[in-house]
Amino acid sequence: MSSRLGHIMPDTVTYATWSTGNNSGDPSWGSQSTADARVEFGSFKTRNAQGVEVDAQARIFTETDIPRKARVWLPGDDTAKGNEARKVTRRVEASTPDAGLTLYELYL
Repeated sequence: MSSRLGHIMPDTVTYATWSTGNNSGDPSWGSQSTADARVEFGSFKTRNAQGVEVDAQARIFTETDIPRKARVWLPGDDTAKGNEARKVTRRVEASTPDAGLTLYELYL
């Protein structure tokens, strides 16, 4: 995927969106896609959807609308292994005033 901000988004992440849940509540995932991103590893304090403070090990910035229920593989993760995928803890969206550009900040 080509990014208008590719010069500040040197990384590529892979993600799969949540599709459905079966009768047991197990998730079903859509096809994997990739997105240009800026990945920052570290320890980040953030709040999840319930407002509880949690620790995140990575933060990514992207122009791609990766939903909260997606699972995400960061650079170096094996995308064939579902257990290496990370869950989005927090998702923040910001648009320019003319809605010409929307950026997403995700904590994993």
